[in-house]
Order: sequence, then C-alpha cells, then structure tokens
Amino acid sequence: MALANIKDRVDDAFGKIIDTARDLISIPSRNPPGEERRCAEYIYSNLKERYEHLYNVVLLHKPFEHRPQVVMYPKDGIDRVRVVLNGHIDTVPEGDYNAWHTDPFSATIKDGYLYGRGSVDMKSSLAVMMHIVDILQEHEASKSIALMFAVGEERAEGGTYAILEYMKGLGLKAKYGLVLEPTALKICYAQQGALWLRVKVKGKATHASLPEHGINAIEHAARAVDALSKYADSLRVRAYEECIPRCSVTMLRGGIKENVIPDECELVIDRRLGIKENHEHVRKEVEELLNSLRLDYKLDIMARRDSVLIDKNSHIVEQLYDACKELGIDTCYSCFPASTDNEYLVKEGIESIVWGAGSLENAHAIDEHISIKELKYETYALALMLARLYSMNLSL
Repeated sequence: MALANIKDRVDDAFGKIIDTARDLISIPSRNPPGEERRCAEYIYSNLKERYEHLYNVVLLHKPFEHRPQVVMYPKDGIDRVRVVLNGHIDTVPEGDYNAWHTDPFSATIKDGYLYGRGSVDMKSSLAVMMHIVDILQEHEASKSIALMFAVGEERAEGGTYAILEYMKGLGLKAKYGLVLEPTALKICYAQQGALWLRVKVKGKATHASLPEHGINAIEHAARAVDALSKYADSLRVRAYEECIPRCSVTMLRGGIKENVIPDECELVIDRRLGIKENHEHVRKEVEELLNSLRLDYKLDIMARRDSVLIDKNSHIVEQLYDACKELGIDTCYSCFPASTDNEYLVKEGIESIVWGAGSLENAHAIDEHISIKELKYETYALALMLARLYSMNLSL
C-alpha cells in the first residue's frame, strides 16, 4: 500500500475521526468514580454498526459487570491477529470546572486544537483506532488487527489484563502491540514502573494553646516531605535507558480543627521506578528513610505498576520509526515516564510499545488539548506502519 494512497485514505477519513473524538469527549468517563459504561456503549455501537459483517465486536463485562470494555477482532479467526492496538476509555476527573476556559466536555475546536477532558489522554487516539480499519480496508493488514478499549487504566484496575485473558482463551497469538498514549510521537520502547505509598504519621492531640503537651503530626510529616524531596534529588544518577526515577509527595491531609494539635497526618508518595529498580527494594528504601527520622508511622502500598523494556531492534519499533521519518515526523526513541497498560501486553510476550499524539504534560491538565495536525500525523504513521509491518511479516 503506497504512502500516497494511505495519505489519501487518511485525509478522506480524518473528518470522521475528529467527529468521533468529539463524541467521545462529550461523554464523561471519569475514573474515579469509574463511569466508563456510556462511553464504552457508544464505542461498541459505533463499531458494531460499521464492522459487524467482518469483525466480532464484543462488549466485555469483565472485570466489572457495570463497567464494560470493548474488543474487536476479525471473524476470519483471532489466530490471524498479529497486532493489537490498545487504549483506555477512562479519564481523570476534570478538576475545578470554573478554571477551564472551555467546557471540559464540549469538545471545542480552537486555533487548530481540540479541547476537552480526554482529548490527549486518550479519546482522540481511541477515535483513530475506531477508524483505522476503514483506512486499511483495501489492505490485508486490516484483517490482522485487534482493538482493545479498556477501562480502569487511570487507577491500575486491570481492564487490559481481563481483555487479554479473554482473548487468550479465544486463541490470541499476537506478536506486536501498540498502546496509543500521548508521547508527542516519540517512540517509547521503555516505560517506567510506579509505586504509590500511603504514609500515616502519628502524633498526639492536645489543645493548640499548649502545643508542648502534644505531638504535632503535621510537623513530623513536614520533616518526611523535606527528606523525600532530598531523596528525589538523589535519584537522577540511577537513570537508565532514558528513564529517570522520580519521587513526589502528591497528597497531604491532616488536622481536624483550627485549635487542635493534629494527632495524624497522611501523605501519599508517587514513586516512579527506573528500569532496573524493583518495588520491594524501593519500598524498603522509603521505610529506611522514614525510620531515620524516628517517626511513628504506618506505611501501606496503594498500587503498583511494572516497568517495561523491549528491544529497540524489534520490528514494530523499526517500522514505526521508518514510517515517521518517511512522513517527515520529528521523532526519537524514548522512555515513557508514566505507567500504562503496556505492562500487561509485554508480560504476555507481545512486543509492544507506547506511542501517540499529544503531550503528557497536557494529559491531566486544566484546558487539556491536542493538536489536530499532530493527530493526523499519528494516523498517517500508524496506517503506514501497520501496512509495512504486515507485508514484512509475510516475507519472513
């Protein structure tokens, strides 16, 4: 399938892609609380109406009965699938509604950008996934693709894991995968893991007019915050494969009243792991730091995500890089600093990467927005890569 032909087909379909992205953004799918159902049903109905004659389109009520996921694969047989495209339906909440300059669910287009919660992370790319079969319909590559629209990614709830278990039961033998998270079109063959920790620092309550008779849990927690900040600065020397370990205190809660010395303060730690780090070692490291401060505390693991690394010489990496360069897209190899469901694909032996339009710094932000031009480049490169990857595998 020639590049010119692919570009023509993308150009013809792109208006529908934008319309679909706007529809998706207009349907809130915030997590928490986990309200993906309406958006999943829209995706399911849209795909079933257009592709039912050639593809199985499934509304999967696992792992949550009332938060369905969507799967699509060729009726010719799931054993023919060589590439899985993965994206998540859920978004983070919109935050302070009044701080937005546009309604977060109106999908406003302004100055070449599409605005709204989920525009970057990642409903615009879901729209691309929903139309990629149309773009490739004249190419056999379209019959080697499976689509996964997962729930629960924002809270590491295992939606993609449940989809993979379902598809493995049907005989899935995919070799390659692509998770269309926002990387600004950098090709992320590596991905950092994460460990989220909750620390409850204990104190002793008393009247605030006699603080010497109590133990101020907030002050003790402040010492921990300061120590964790210095610890974070020390992590940069552990950088490996373009992945830089990080540590941030992201939440702090304490106190019950203005005239009571607080007897408890809770802080949440977001620890991003380097490729060579493991969760247990990092947990012990944080415990040792807190112990050195002689705090009375309790530490709990809230959630964890694994790091990912595949070979830079994987065919999917090479074909995507070549497609980007042929299209004049400024790209490079990189490590994705956030966690994604790609860990589940790679654990199944699928050579899978993270790549997509949009900037991660915009992903959870007020006035979240994506460049429409960059989204079109994503669509060009994805279609070209899938066609070339299919043709290459036939010759192997």
